[in-house]
Amino acid sequence: MAKFNVPDQKYLRIGDVSRLLGVKPSVIRFWETQFPRLKPRKTRRGQRIFSPKDVELLKMIRRELKETGMTIEGLKKKMAESGGAEKPDPNGNDIKTETLLRIRDELQGILDFLKTGE
Repeated sequence: MAKFNVPDQKYLRIGDVSRLLGVKPSVIRFWETQFPRLKPRKTRRGQRIFSPKDVELLKMIRRELKETGMTIEGLKKKMAESGGAEKPDPNGNDIKTETLLRIRDELQGILDFLKTGE
């Protein structure tokens, strides 16, 4: 199994992710159309930026497709069975609030990324 060293950055551009995974950017864009859970953010210029969670999902997709030989349809089915929807929090926390807080944090990360130079 290949090891991946993810750079210590909040967001990575598609070229960086492409080199990290050893696949062409067009493959990543295709996977984005096939797997709804993969939703990279986009800058004002429309450039995709990937969070660490996006990169982890892409690593899993690559591993399943390239190393185990699973088909895209098979992987879609497997991901659907494992559940993509948010489940109620067993601690009774409001999922909507948690989701909004996560979105706020991600937007702040994008803003920080844009401030450091594009």
